[in-house]
Amino acid sequence: MKQFVSVLSMMLFSVTTATAQQTFTVCGPQEFCYCWDGVSLGTYTFVACPDSLSNPYVNILFCSGAMPPVDVLRGYSGLDEFGEPITSLNGSFPNLSGASGVSTSIDGAHLEFDFSSASFCQGGTNAPVRWWVWTGAPASPPGPGDCVGTEPLCLNTQVASHAAAPRNWVRIADDQLLLASYARGNSIEVLDASGRVATRIAVQGRTSVTVPSGLSPGVYVLRMQADGRELTERVSLGH
Repeated sequence: MKQFVSVLSMMLFSVTTATAQQTFTVCGPQEFCYCWDGVSLGTYTFVACPDSLSNPYVNILFCSGAMPPVDVLRGYSGLDEFGEPITSLNGSFPNLSGASGVSTSIDGAHLEFDFSSASFCQGGTNAPVRWWVWTGAPASPPGPGDCVGTEPLCLNTQVASHAAAPRNWVRIADDQLLLASYARGNSIEVLDASGRVATRIAVQGRTSVTVPSGLSPGVYVLRMQADGRELTERVSLGH
């Protein structure tokens, strides 16, 4: 029986099973990669975070990767293979760079990599498949050339299968700062044009925070320590 999952209640988690299934909550752009392990089907499911509910459709854009004719990529709207196929993401792609699609379901999107070629990046002999996923409306949507590609291997190789993009981690809507799913520090430092810390905003794992009303209109730099690295973003704040 198909399991229905509320977008509002879905939390970020990942599961490694015999089918190598992964489920992710996405907001701003996140980079993913896949490397066939020689045994199991690779599947990924993406759902929108609550901050994306005004535009909850999942966008997918491939950066790199190739497959012989016997290998197949399948994309679906929804949480599993029973959803409506994303026609632009179904088939065998000699060159995946630039292949893209958008889910038509607010539930999310689902990808399956049905690979059978033993030489396909097994043991690091070939490059893995890389792609972007995002929801909402980023000010600067990523392109194929923006992939970071820092991980040499991906799924089932003891290396993380996705990397949060060190860009577009915050966007502004009304008087709210909307944080991407990988921006989960304790607080944001707000630096003015002189580099002085004008204020600090407590975050504590929330996905949105209110812009302090006492800040003068102008350009600021937001700085956060999250996931062991520093995230910065220049924004224009005005009231």
